[in-house]
Amino acid sequence: MFLSGRAWVKSGSTTRSLSGAELRERILKDSRISWTDLPADGIGTDDLSPEAVRHFIRSSGNDANVSEPIAEGDIRSVLSHLDMIKPDGRISKAAVLLFHPEPWRVVRGAFLMIGEFSEKDDLMR
Repeated sequence: MFLSGRAWVKSGSTTRSLSGAELRERILKDSRISWTDLPADGIGTDDLSPEAVRHFIRSSGNDANVSEPIAEGDIRSVLSHLDMIKPDGRISKAAVLLFHPEPWRVVRGAFLMIGEFSEKDDLMR
């Protein structure tokens, strides 16, 4: 509940104020939106690495036109296919994490852990 411009939550017999981070987390959880789906403000497709996109396409088994330089429009098409670009043209934080040359500079504390899985969903490496 909101009162006097602050968010409050009741837990048992206690009522306490929510911090900004707790409120954001609750809103994301309740709206079923992942943090990676949120737009990365101030970052456009021209900030992403065409080589990283090309490598992703090659690794996914779709070799169509990857020997050609990837133009900005092609990056937009790849991001659109992966649902990493918003209707208003902003790219998602997931796109930054995967395709930006220095994602940790854009998304503070960012790191990736990559694993390869077998067909039975067992972690191979």
